[in-house]
Amino acid sequence: MAAASSSAAAVRRELASDDPAARPYAWRCGELPPLHQASRQGDTLAVAALLRGGVPAGAASDKGDSALHWAAVGGHVAVMEELLAAGADWAVNCRWDRFTIGWQPLHWAARGGRAPAIQVLLAAGADLHAKTHDGSTALHS
Repeated sequence: MAAASSSAAAVRRELASDDPAARPYAWRCGELPPLHQASRQGDTLAVAALLRGGVPAGAASDKGDSALHWAAVGGHVAVMEELLAAGADWAVNCRWDRFTIGWQPLHWAARGGRAPAIQVLLAAGADLHAKTHDGSTALHS
């Protein structure tokens, strides 16, 4: 699992593989898909390699979180910019657990206290007043 080890060169090798099991959609790094894992780690090179290899920027995990959620909570602005430029949706809602239903990347960034990440999301059009399942906004986080 190249994304787990943050090796952009290994990601590129695996993307070039003819082995169907090496498809980026099939890889799992713990509970996170590789793009999510690389975004969580702030690995811009691995994220770029995965995106060039065909992984959709807005792909959601089985719990609804996106790579943009993980980059936002970690404050990885360069990764966020890469994902947004590739078409990631800043308005995607999470359903990770009963506490995060409806949380968008902006909520995650606010919860993590990541002011630069918040600025990137707001510049991309994120709604500061978007509400979660319980009516909270990023201002409440």
